[in-house]
Amino acid sequence: MAKKLKLGSMEWAQEFAKRCNTNEDYLEYAEGLTTSFNLHVPDADIAFNWKCNNGKAEDLQEGLNENYEFSLEGPKEIWLQIIRGDLNFMDAVQRKQITIRGPLPKLMRFMPATTELIKIIESMADITDFEV
Repeated sequence: MAKKLKLGSMEWAQEFAKRCNTNEDYLEYAEGLTTSFNLHVPDADIAFNWKCNNGKAEDLQEGLNENYEFSLEGPKEIWLQIIRGDLNFMDAVQRKQITIRGPLPKLMRFMPATTELIKIIESMADITDFEV
């Protein structure tokens, strides 16, 4: 059985970045995407930021980057449902359960990469300790 990584831990975030950086489909779809992201779960005190360089996740850090281009934010229970595969990410965005801030036309050009990114998050369910 794989070691469980605590959701929101740096170890969990590093595994997520590793999976992004080795997923050939994601990297193909994200080719040309250079930006920065914040991921924030305020009610669980989870915050990460990273740079995306031609699709590759780099410079992963805890906390929020005030100079981000894109921010993804939502409550713990919604993120847990997404990771478990019980809730579709785009449905959560449309219902305003997850907030995306940033230049959405840029993000829309990379929609296949976003879809693959969500698959990567869902693939982590079996190694995630959900006791946050």
